[in-house]
Amino acid sequence: GNNDDASVLDQWTRFLIPFIIYPLVTFSLVASGRTRQIWTGIVIGASGISVIMVLVMWRKTLEQKRRRQTRRTAIDGLLQCNDLEKEESGPLLERVFHLYDSDQSGTMEPSEVRELLHNMYPTLPRHVVQDLLVSLPDAVRLEHFADLVSRATRNEAARRQAETRQAGTARVARAATETLDFMS
Repeated sequence: GNNDDASVLDQWTRFLIPFIIYPLVTFSLVASGRTRQIWTGIVIGASGISVIMVLVMWRKTLEQKRRRQTRRTAIDGLLQCNDLEKEESGPLLERVFHLYDSDQSGTMEPSEVRELLHNMYPTLPRHVVQDLLVSLPDAVRLEHFADLVSRATRNEAARRQAETRQAGTARVARAATETLDFMS
């Protein structure tokens, strides 16, 4: 929220004040005669440019933040969809596809697919993501996107089931050990 904006402004002012504005102001005060007026003009101009740079960086940061939030909302909607192969999931899949197709080329590059999968399933192991990527063409088209997301979803579901089984087995083993300890 506002803390992110303040952080960006703080970073830029920490750079601009000591390295650009202060030296220019100091130099202009040292200069004398007509050159003083010239340097004062330069300092004022540089200060204006510095403010513009801070505002541009702040705007870029806000745009990135909005893009991340839009992507997160779309992914949450996709994750709530029960069956990705039904027709009603089509517009949602298309929206997510276009949000992650950074260059709007109509295809997703492996890096874009990797980012999507990481955002959908942050705990998905790297080797699973790599296996999914290896089985794809160099660039994923919208037609293949639903299949990719379905495979990733099935993979994540299977991984979670295995974790649950392992946790259950560990609980049973721990309970059995406690029972044996109690009986002895």
